[in-house]
Formats: sequence, structure tokens, C-alpha cells
Amino acid sequence: MDISLFLKWATDLLLLKNPKGTSLGVIFGFLAHELFSKFYKDYFTIQFNILLGVFIFNLIPYFKNNGRELSREAEEKLDFIEVAVKRGGLSSAQAKLLYIEAVQDFIKEKTEKLDEPKKE
Repeated sequence: MDISLFLKWATDLLLLKNPKGTSLGVIFGFLAHELFSKFYKDYFTIQFNILLGVFIFNLIPYFKNNGRELSREAEEKLDFIEVAVKRGGLSSAQAKLLYIEAVQDFIKEKTEKLDEPKKE
């Protein structure tokens, strides 16, 4: 497979999943190429710089969310529990119960989506 065809395919896939990160990564790649190509012509090709930029800008959200895909409501619930424990408003037993409830809500939400009929 031609490397440019592979890069196009991978970029198209990432544009669907994370459009902002992929776009910023491509821009970063072009800028990095302009900066580094003047000093290191033999080492940094345009494809390498774009690939590196897209890779970096798509990894940042993954590590920011610890790889989890939760709804905003679920994120807020978990953040609330964490803050309440740090401030001393919840005991560890209460926090465990709230975490269990949050997980049960998440599972219920995901299984309800499975039961919905598919729209074609």
C-alpha cells in the first residue's frame, strides 16, 4: 500500500472520530515541517511531520479522559464524587455506593441503546 494512500485513509478515519484534533495535527505538521526542514532536510519529511502532528493531537484527548468514553452527565457525577471526597463531604463508604450507582447508570444507558431498533 502506498504510504500517501494509507495516510489519507488514516486521516479520513481520524477526521470522523476527532475532527478538531486531526485538523490541528495537520496544521502542526505543516508548521513543524517548515521549521525543521530548514535545519534537518534529510530527517523530517512532510508525511512524517503530519503523521506526528495528527498522532500527538489525537493522543491528547485520550490521555485527558484516561481512555474512557462517558457522557457529560456521567463525567460530572464522577467529578462531583471525587471533589466531595476530597473536601470531606463524603465518607469512603458513601463514595463507593455513589460510584456503584454511577456504574449501574452507565451500564443501564449502554444496554438501553442496544435494545433500541436500528434506523436504516
